[in-house]
Amino acid sequence: MRMNVFLYICTNLIFLQLLSLESELIQMILSVICALGILSIGLAHGAIDNILYGVKSGRPNIIFIIKYVAIIGVFCLFWVVLPDIAFALFLGVSAYHFGQSQFVEYKIHLNFISKILYTTWGGVILMAMLHFNAGELLNIQENSPLYLSLMQHLLHYSYYYLIGVSTLYILSFSVIIFKQVLSPFALAKELYLLTLTFISFYLLPSFIAFSLFFVWVHSLRVITQEYEYCKTELDINNYREFIKLFIPLTVASLLGIIAVLAVIISIDSAAFIPYALLILLSCVTIPHSFVMEKFYLRFSSKT
Repeated sequence: MRMNVFLYICTNLIFLQLLSLESELIQMILSVICALGILSIGLAHGAIDNILYGVKSGRPNIIFIIKYVAIIGVFCLFWVVLPDIAFALFLGVSAYHFGQSQFVEYKIHLNFISKILYTTWGGVILMAMLHFNAGELLNIQENSPLYLSLMQHLLHYSYYYLIGVSTLYILSFSVIIFKQVLSPFALAKELYLLTLTFISFYLLPSFIAFSLFFVWVHSLRVITQEYEYCKTELDINNYREFIKLFIPLTVASLLGIIAVLAVIISIDSAAFIPYALLILLSCVTIPHSFVMEKFYLRFSSKT
């Protein structure tokens, strides 16, 4: 069993026991812990995109960062003009990115089928989160300052979308097994992990359940892949040197988030904070996913 999956199981069990005490204080503390996990491990897994993209220090690095920030700004404006389409793009890109990071080490050289597999695996995760927390999320959405008709639609019909994307996932995996690229055992392993996420989304509040998935299953796995790559390409010999690579952009990201939150609070719009964080996350996900697409092409050839 991978270490990140082991940590995922352990934290789910611990959090579940603590939440069974039905204490609002404990739930708030656990939510803060999850937020810290996202702001540390979650942010860090995308904080060396410049290195993964292959840019060198100096002027090329500055140009890369300017382009990266420009894409974030453009997608942020997209949220203002066409929020439902921006949300749909965010879900689609996130689903593909989740699945790609999960399967890249299998080296599936079936371009079209592999992309379907990536997207449907991530789609199962996202639809499961919406389905098992539909009541909670609908209540939040109905009292939201940012109305998303697509979110309402997905929550009302989440069961059908979950069944549909799960069927496509099984079919695409079956094709890969039929072509003898992967074994049925690989499918069993992935179904086991998906079952764990289903249980987590069903038993835990949506934010806590998604945070545990995002931090342990996704972000820590990606960081492990990045470490293996950096050991080869940058002669990184230990975790201390590796962690130093993350510090500059992680700190810059934290300062940016703090600045955005400070502006929102200063204009007395605290109710908008969860949606501001959602928009920020989506805006960062778009350029990060494109960088990781290029990185995984090199990663799969090096490992």
